[in-house]
Amino acid sequence: VMIGSDREVINENVRLIYRKGKLSFTNTLNIDYSLANRESIAFSKFSRANPYFRKYNEDGVPVMQLDKYQYMDINTFSVVTANFYNPLYDFENNNFDKTTTFGFTNNFELEWTIQKDLRLRSRIGIGKSEAKAEKFLSPFNSSFVGAEPLKKGTYTESGTDKLNYDGDVSITYGSLIKQAHMVNAVAGLRFSQNSSVFSEYAVQGFIDDEFCNPSFALGYPEGS
Repeated sequence: VMIGSDREVINENVRLIYRKGKLSFTNTLNIDYSLANRESIAFSKFSRANPYFRKYNEDGVPVMQLDKYQYMDINTFSVVTANFYNPLYDFENNNFDKTTTFGFTNNFELEWTIQKDLRLRSRIGIGKSEAKAEKFLSPFNSSFVGAEPLKKGTYTESGTDKLNYDGDVSITYGSLIKQAHMVNAVAGLRFSQNSSVFSEYAVQGFIDDEFCNPSFALGYPEGS
């Protein structure tokens, strides 16, 4: 697991049962929360960095550029400059990639023993979940070298909201006649509904990575 990557999970369950005469009530509530932080700089960038390159200056601060060289492009017959940047430099900037989820389900059950051979059961449940993903790339990252000031730094946010509910009602009859014949009858109905909403947007152009709120962005990516 890379530094900066972690996951926090919280789960709570509450179950309540109440009985009164021929009636029985049960309510079950489940709550889930999680926060996942992913590595802000891809591991592949570290694996591709030459271990022989000097990554810190005399003061112990990560340098942005590790090395560069020029070569002739045989397709265009032009001189091309290849730059190798330090992933540690980007890692020290204020980047983040995190996902937050929250959800709950609640089920309520009722059982009514109308008489010895006749029983009514009903249940209704509701569930809701929310997921929010945020990713911010600092305007000081090496990937923005040479970019226009209005395009340095990006923030992307996506979210999903889901809501569902379902329930059922059934009535059961069971009787033993003359200790020889069993009669059973069941009638019921079931219903359910699901809905989901997805949203996403992106902004760009940040003057400083300390101000990563999207309200500080200077514009939107082209085509968005």
